[in-house]
Amino acid sequence: MKRIIFTVLLAFVIISVSGGCSRNNIPAPINTLPKASMEPAEAISKRILPKGLIVAVVAKDYGTIFLVEVDTGLRHKFDIQGETAINIYGWSNNGCSLIVETETDRIVKADIEGNIITDIVKVGKLNFEGEMIQTSISPDEKWIAIVSGTGNQEFTSYEFQNLVTFYVQNQSSEIYKLTNSGLVNGIAWSPDSNLLAYNDNDIHGVQQIFISHPSGSNKFQLTHFESEGLVIRSLKWSPSGEKIAFAVINEEMHESYLGLIEISSDNHLKYISSIAGVGEFWWASDDILVADILPSGKNPDKITDRAISWYDASTGEQIGKLDTTNLPNGSFEAPGPLAFSDKMGFFSNGGFYVFDMSSSQIEHIFNKFIDIRYWISGPQSDDIESCNLQK
Repeated sequence: MKRIIFTVLLAFVIISVSGGCSRNNIPAPINTLPKASMEPAEAISKRILPKGLIVAVVAKDYGTIFLVEVDTGLRHKFDIQGETAINIYGWSNNGCSLIVETETDRIVKADIEGNIITDIVKVGKLNFEGEMIQTSISPDEKWIAIVSGTGNQEFTSYEFQNLVTFYVQNQSSEIYKLTNSGLVNGIAWSPDSNLLAYNDNDIHGVQQIFISHPSGSNKFQLTHFESEGLVIRSLKWSPSGEKIAFAVINEEMHESYLGLIEISSDNHLKYISSIAGVGEFWWASDDILVADILPSGKNPDKITDRAISWYDASTGEQIGKLDTTNLPNGSFEAPGPLAFSDKMGFFSNGGFYVFDMSSSQIEHIFNKFIDIRYWISGPQSDDIESCNLQK
């Protein structure tokens, strides 16, 4: 199976994180004691994980995925019966199941014990041109959006990248091609699955953000940039679906910034240009956007110069920051949101840490046990027994 890039799009589950954020930029001292003994033999669980928050940790070794309890650090290897899962697209809303891609190009829904609940689609049977390089499942699991690549293979992309969609619930459904510009690199589903946001060229050849029905109908241009040197990527809807955050790259200046726009009006664009580089970012709530950034004036080749900052989505003002000087080895890896809380997780100094934005407390959860590609937080499960009722 050819894979040039795999961008994890949390479109299947839109994570709403509640709670306010502290305006104190200096975190409290780090608790360097592990929550539980994390020797590999003791940490691996051979039973179904109980209620509580679970994160899925995906290794760089394709086919190696672990589910880890945040409360205890216990983990078990996630194996699909008769298949090898290589990518996770997201969690169900109750944390009982996951959408995964297998080595045989199947996309399936499976419970946390690895039992396949339903087949979503066999990608190889879809009649679209090119290689699948990005895939996003709609939150209602009825549509698949695929960025297909054709032409020359570059380091992180193809020469031409266009967006196609497919209605999953009708296996004989046609493929809808939504773009022809060949430059798509950002797609995102609205929380209600009724709209798809993506970047495409306008009539002047300038990259813009468009939204449309999944079939491509009712296409609407949301932004009106004038510079041809701007590249848009990584679109993220707010939990209510009222706003979209995105990264915009100035190729001439070799810098990237954050943009926020309200869906109701293309005049309500906020531009966070006080930074020189953007990595991963996510919505903590409708009002707060969190991002892994390189502050202006810092060295892009120095990982200790990066920071995690959060911003007021109405004004674009920075209201909090986690500085790497407060971390065990002065750096962080793979930051991301923890569901239904005002917390974030990241790897640092060989361990997984949780940072509470409200209290500015950092806690060591478990030791790093694999070479990770990415991790995804499942939503909080109030009653794990409800998972068993779905079988």
